[in-house]
Amino acid sequence: MSNLIPEANALFAIWVNIFFDNLGAILVRIGFPDDVFGNLDRLRSIYVEANAVAKNPATRTKAAVQARKEARKVFEKALRQAIAEYLTYNHKVTNEDRENLGLPIQNTIIP
Repeated sequence: MSNLIPEANALFAIWVNIFFDNLGAILVRIGFPDDVFGNLDRLRSIYVEANAVAKNPATRTKAAVQARKEARKVFEKALRQAIAEYLTYNHKVTNEDRENLGLPIQNTIIP
């Protein structure tokens, strides 16, 4: 899962929006817990705000960049945990869902 989430902040922001739009559409069907989604959304808001401050030339400071880095670190950890716990091996998540979420397709061939 290390290559799953883009490193560059601009690509990360795009990936997160796609992930959340698609996850929100399938929450109930796949049994994704509302409280986990709510926490992820809260962490996303914190990251989005920190990112906006850090990339704005008028407000960009070392402290702002560090705040964005910390917000992303916390958000990314929660994302990875939720993906591993509720999406990776969830049989209700289809390959189409995974593709729409920007997740890797699981190998369904049993040796």
